[in-house]
Amino acid sequence: MAFVGGEDARGLARFAGMADALKSHRLAAPQRVQTAAGSFFRAGREALVDIVTHHPKTDAAFFSNDVIAAGALFECNRRNIKVPEQLAIAGFANLDIAPEVTPALTTVHVGSQQIGEKAAQMLLARLGGATDAHPVCDLGFSIVPRESA
Repeated sequence: MAFVGGEDARGLARFAGMADALKSHRLAAPQRVQTAAGSFFRAGREALVDIVTHHPKTDAAFFSNDVIAAGALFECNRRNIKVPEQLAIAGFANLDIAPEVTPALTTVHVGSQQIGEKAAQMLLARLGGATDAHPVCDLGFSIVPRESA
């Protein structure tokens, strides 16, 4: 398996989570493919080239966001790499593009609105003088299975 993402805090946390999950199932750590700053289709295309060139036995890749995952899907289509038969691809964020690409992108959904609401509540409480012993909240996630994985 491969993980594709940047050096930003969210990308690093997603890589760590994937590595921990694989380890807990006694599977090998994922190959890490680093992308340049920014979440663009080009980064996904370049990551796919890196995977094919340097990690040819990879049969599944998790991308730290849907935009770079879509770029990888575009490159797979150009190279006639069958997704998910030859390479399963999953993204993160469940952006509007995820169900529109071919094949439709499997992704991780997080409640962006819920995250924003909780952050605002915590900020308002802190501005009101409250102290929170638990400033980190786990609001959960869900897997949105589609055709790419």
